Formats: sequence, structure tokens, C-alpha cells
Amino acid sequence: MNLKLSGPHIGTDDTIEKTMWNVVLALIPAAAAAAVFFGYYALFLIFSTAVFSALLEYPFTKKFPGDGSAFVTGMLLGMSIPADSPFWLPLVGAFFSIIVAKQLFGGLGNNIFNPALAGRAVIRISFASHFSSWPAPFDAVAGATPLAQRAADSSYTYLSENGLSGLWNLFSGNIPGAIGETSALALLIGAAFLYYKGYIDWRIPGAFITAVIITSALLGVNPALSIFSGAVILGAFFMATDMVTSPAAKEGRLFFGAGCGALTVLIRYFSSYSGGVTFAILTMNSLSYLFDHLFEGFHYGQYQIRKINYKIIGAAVIAAVIIVLFSYFSLLIS
Repeated sequence: MNLKLSGPHIGTDDTIEKTMWNVVLALIPAAAAAAVFFGYYALFLIFSTAVFSALLEYPFTKKFPGDGSAFVTGMLLGMSIPADSPFWLPLVGAFFSIIVAKQLFGGLGNNIFNPALAGRAVIRISFASHFSSWPAPFDAVAGATPLAQRAADSSYTYLSENGLSGLWNLFSGNIPGAIGETSALALLIGAAFLYYKGYIDWRIPGAFITAVIITSALLGVNPALSIFSGAVILGAFFMATDMVTSPAAKEGRLFFGAGCGALTVLIRYFSSYSGGVTFAILTMNSLSYLFDHLFEGFHYGQYQIRKINYKIIGAAVIAAVIIVLFSYFSLLIS
């Protein structure tokens, strides 16, 4: 009798390449919206950064354009800068994204931080003057984003001053901002495609946006302004959901997303950075392993591990409360 035995396997047609190129497809509506609002130079910035990122990775993979992950990183980085940026600005960010934040950590699957966000953080800090004003759609007149205006004037209420037209402008993307983050409508179309294909689930973006709403309400900020201005939609659906730098455990994803959302609003409210999404997600990236470790589940009899994890959770909660209280009282004193 000839028996062929095999262990249990999960069969799927998905590959890294297929996943990444589907993400590229999901970003096309936002890229098209960028071309409509900011002109064809915006498309040049997006796709030149994507191609340059793939070229930077070629010596490591010996394939062009590789598995598509570098191309996605470049697109996301190109979408996160002002439309009047010099062509070299995102290329500098791409070098840091691909070489430092990704390949020096061991390549795809080993990087701790989202490469696109790491690259953006570097150019945002190093070349801050290029992020001080943002071209408005169509006429390319530089101005402040609604978030920056609110940060400059605590009494500023964009939506109450502009009514339904202001809400529509926020949602459609007819506001100053980064190339690919202004149009929530276009981004949600792409996100719906990824959700339909099964590449993202609701936990991270759902917890992210819920935390933004709750934290904004507690601080007296209009939640709609917090969600639809800045990079919340882009970050929640396309960056925080990065499979490498986000938790795999379902409960961990909820805490990860909630942390991203709460930190985004806190950074916007208490710091000089009116955006907040970049540094919020990077901070939570550093905690992804912790969330997976805490919520991976327990095998029979592992009571000591359960107790240790509960202690870690308790210590983390206490530390977070102390930091928040310290920041609050520091603000009152100043």
C-alpha cells in the first residue's frame, strides 16, 4: 500500500509580488486625484520616487522592479510630500527608506519601522523648510493646511467657518496638503479594494480612526477635521496596516491601531508638528513585537507566562498614565 502523507498546509494563490502590486493598484485613485488637484508634476514625484526606490533595491534582489515592496514604499513616500517639492527631496528619503530602514535591517520581513514613514521622518526633520507651506489645489498658491491653521490658532474652526463645502473639500481633497493624502475619497476607494481582496482587515484602521475620534472629542477638536485633514486615512489604511511592521495577533492589532490614533491627535495637539501620523505610527511600530508577545495566546499550563504578560501590561499602562500626566502638568505650568 502506497500512502502519501503530508502535514497540514494553508494553500493560497497570494504571493508577496501579487500583494504588493495590488497595493499599487489601490493607490492609483489617490495618484489620479493628486494629478487633478496638483498637476502632472505630482505624478512625476510619486512615480519617480517609486522607480528610484526599486532601483536602489536592485543590488539586493537582482530583480527589477523586484517584489514590488520597494515600489510601494516609493509611492507612499512620494505621496507624503508637498506638490512643489524639488525632485531630489523624495529621492533622499527613498535612500534612507530602502537602504537604512529596510536593507540594513535584513530586507523585507526584518525591518522594524515602516520604510516609507522612516524616510519621510528624515526629510521632514532635515529639510523642514520644504514642509512649512503646502500648495493649494489648482492654483498652486502656497498656504497652510487646515491642521496647521488650527495649530497656529487654537480658536480656529475650519468646518464651522466653511460649512458643508468645507467638509466636502476635506473629504474630496480640495485643500492644501501632501500630494497623496488630501483626498480621503480616493484613498477610501483604494482601501475598499484592499479590504475586498483580503489584504487588510478592519482592526487596525477601525481602531485607529475610533481613537482619533475619541481623543479629538476629549481635547475639544472637531473629529471630522482630525480624520479628513492630514494623513489619517492614508496612514490608517495604507501605512499602519503594513504586514511587516504591524502586529499579527488580532487583539494586538486593535491596541496598535488605537495607539496610532491617540498618539496622532496628541502629537498634533501638544507638539509643533501639525501632522502627527508619521511619528505616531513609527512609535507604535516599535511596540509591534510587544503586542504580538502579549496577545499570541497561551498553551495549556503556561500560567507563569500569563502572569508575566499581565505584569508587562500593567507596567506599560502605568508608564503611559505617568507620561500623560507629566505632559499635562508641564503644559499647565508653561
